Amino acid sequence: MTTNWKTKVHAAWTNELTSNDYDTIGVLKFDNGRFINAKHAQALLTAYWHKVDRTIYGRAADKGYGVKRWCFSELGNDGANLHLHFIAASPFQTETFCATLNALWANFSRRTADYRHNWITPIQHKI
Repeated sequence: MTTNWKTKVHAAWTNELTSNDYDTIGVLKFDNGRFINAKHAQALLTAYWHKVDRTIYGRAADKGYGVKRWCFSELGNDGANLHLHFIAASPFQTETFCATLNALWANFSRRTADYRHNWITPIQHKI
């Protein structure tokens, strides 16, 4: 019996992401995902998550403390609109965590999208 590899991988990822304590989901966009260099986008995303960790955990972030998260970059349906999907486990009240993440991203750089274009919210149904 031949097993569909894509189906197996999808099921394994779904199981991994839904069987943990993740309670926040989001999409972080750039001012224009079609016109941002992938290397620059990666540098912004890395710096952003470092800022999130430092904001929440202070100097403990330098010792490895940070928000538990999975991040997935995507190019959109047309293959040219770079943005980031993520799930995370909030270290405090989820709605406040979502607001904090959105405020940090919207005000992080001139290249990060404003509040209207990002989507960060508590997870309603894990699957």
